[in-house]
Amino acid sequence: MNSAADRTILIADDDRNLVYALSERCRRLGLNVLTAHDAYTALSLAKSAVPDMICLDVEMPAGNGLSVGEMLTSDAASRFAPIIILTGRNDPETIVRCHNMCIYYVEKCDDVWSRIEPLLQELLAATDGVSIARCAPSTPAETPFADLCDDKAPACGHKP
Repeated sequence: MNSAADRTILIADDDRNLVYALSERCRRLGLNVLTAHDAYTALSLAKSAVPDMICLDVEMPAGNGLSVGEMLTSDAASRFAPIIILTGRNDPETIVRCHNMCIYYVEKCDDVWSRIEPLLQELLAATDGVSIARCAPSTPAETPFADLCDDKAPACGHKP
């Protein structure tokens, strides 16, 4: 059985105060934390450290979190790590891009931890004892993640 202490999350956002606050809360959950403040560093860390979970802002220096997500979902080594897009953007294009990549979309708010923490807890509980998978290669009845995927999401690995 994997414990939270065996898991690593990468948090990438150009808001250093938010990264610090989320990092501290994740450490209290027992997660190991990697941080980045720009898209290039986030992509480099995701490829070199291969975290179990990734939380990305959309608008960052040196790139875009959605583009980083697209690169990671097509990379064999990182494609199964759940990715959370944490953003102030709520336009339909951003939401649809997240859905098409089987990436969790979370809109920033004043109490963002109230939105992130239950998702992290669900991911940790749902994957206890197994490797974390962003999308499930099975039917919706067998997994809590399959409802995030559809047959038009080629990068997620989900097979309907």
